[in-house]
Amino acid sequence: MPKRKKVVNLQERPRNLLTLAPIMQKGGAHGKSDKALRRAERQHTQLSAREEFSSRGDASIQLLAA
Repeated sequence: MPKRKKVVNLQERPRNLLTLAPIMQKGGAHGKSDKALRRAERQHTQLSAREEFSSRGDASIQLLAA
């Protein structure tokens, strides 16, 4: 009995090369965690409050009174 050759079935329509495989869709740019974002916001708030206090004209008076 002779060996049969494999028949290659052609697709009816061409493959869309612009789509991604499902395993590749979970990739992408990584971002900061929620904890890191909260900490950065807190640091920004503390820094801006410190700058506001130091830019006030009566800050030196409060330091001398203490």
